[in-house]
Amino acid sequence: MGSGRIFQPGIFLVFIITAVGAGFPGLRAAASTGEVFLRDGVWRATVNGEEFYEGDRMFDAINTACENAAPGATINIRESGESGPNPGEGVYAIRPLEHQTLDFHGNTVHCNGGDLVVAVARDRTDGITVLNLRVTGNPRYGLWFRGCNDLTLDNITIEHTGESPVGLGIRVASMSTGRDSPDRVSGLRIGTVTVSGTRTHAVETFSVDNIRIDRVNASDIPLGSGLQINDGRDVWIRSVYGERVATESTYATVRFANVTRGARIDYIHSRGSARGFYNMGNVNGARVGYVDIADSRVSGVSIHREANDVQVFDGVVVNSNNDVDIWDGATEVCIRVNGEAHGDACGFEIGETVAEGVYRLVARHSGRVMEVTEAAVRSEASVRQASDTGGDHQHWRVEDAGGNRFRLQNVESGQWLTVDTERGLHLAEEDGNRHQNFTFIRTMGGEYRIVPSNTGGTVEVTEGSTDEGAPVRSGIYQGASHQQWRLEPR
Repeated sequence: MGSGRIFQPGIFLVFIITAVGAGFPGLRAAASTGEVFLRDGVWRATVNGEEFYEGDRMFDAINTACENAAPGATINIRESGESGPNPGEGVYAIRPLEHQTLDFHGNTVHCNGGDLVVAVARDRTDGITVLNLRVTGNPRYGLWFRGCNDLTLDNITIEHTGESPVGLGIRVASMSTGRDSPDRVSGLRIGTVTVSGTRTHAVETFSVDNIRIDRVNASDIPLGSGLQINDGRDVWIRSVYGERVATESTYATVRFANVTRGARIDYIHSRGSARGFYNMGNVNGARVGYVDIADSRVSGVSIHREANDVQVFDGVVVNSNNDVDIWDGATEVCIRVNGEAHGDACGFEIGETVAEGVYRLVARHSGRVMEVTEAAVRSEASVRQASDTGGDHQHWRVEDAGGNRFRLQNVESGQWLTVDTERGLHLAEEDGNRHQNFTFIRTMGGEYRIVPSNTGGTVEVTEGSTDEGAPVRSGIYQGASHQQWRLEPR
């Protein structure tokens, strides 16, 4: 089953751990660095240069480093390896301690030890961070956390063979799950996660509050969802991309379920899945900024009976069995796709209320500001991004046009931002028409998607360029950072 030697900690490390526990917070991070690496085919683990393990088990080496490092330590895993056989009867996993960071530096953990192997797992341990990890093979879960608050996961790739009877990518939950569970955890931050081949959900949460997810990529998931949020509160997701999700079930690229309340997602891209977006019953207050859904076997957007207060602001659904399926008993629903509104609560303008005033409009991807090209004051002048010089041609007066619509007036010229099909985005004299009106839809990071009222779509930097002087235009929304703008008051 493998062998290895575990060394006893030296006096120096004992002093460090004692000092941290005694209240020396500055010492914790400075004194706690673990290294796990292969040398001549042997796994070794050191903490602050002192060796604690040598042997043939990757998981044992990492766990020994974690156990001998202080809370708050960073453990660097320098090579790829495999789980090997499960040496016991319970779950065999890498298990970080409180507030520790596991940085795999792009290396792979191959799980090949049976149905109870999990790459990284922990119960009731707060402040864990897992970075830059690739998981392959057949784990029960790629990552599994229960009762863990303030969890951070970023740059995680899971390539599953799909053979496990569970076969789930990432699961984060409270210790006892259920609708309106009183046993809850809080604080989940996910950067980018890419999951393929799992038998069930790519990413699932249950009874977790305060969730922020930047991007989930899910593909070839036969029985589960790409992202499944159960019994969640204060949930905001930037984007989910699903390809061939729930091909043997009726789940969805994104599914909100089990009394989740007030969840928001900025962008859903779904291709060849059972459903694109599925809002279950007893799930209230969901908001979806934009959907791009095609080839759904069941429906593009499904709103289950007893769902309440659900809005999809905009999007496209094509080549699906049903574009929109709103079940009897769902109330206060409005789904706007393909230029049409569906539901019983569509008598309003989409968007957010923005305080009138003068702002810089800063592109999220580049940090550059929207300006009038060459500070021109004439009609038909074009718009571009540029470095902030503080000029009036880089400032825009936001004026309320009623019904959550706004006009944008350039401070330098007094001209108004205008969109039409022939000239695109440009300045013009005020004419009172909808092509000079815009709505603002807030995204997860606090930036806004700026939507022309006459054409839909979004105001964007052309082709996502970060170059000085790159043109700004109206385009099709794809949830990208060059299509999101930060409003900075003057």
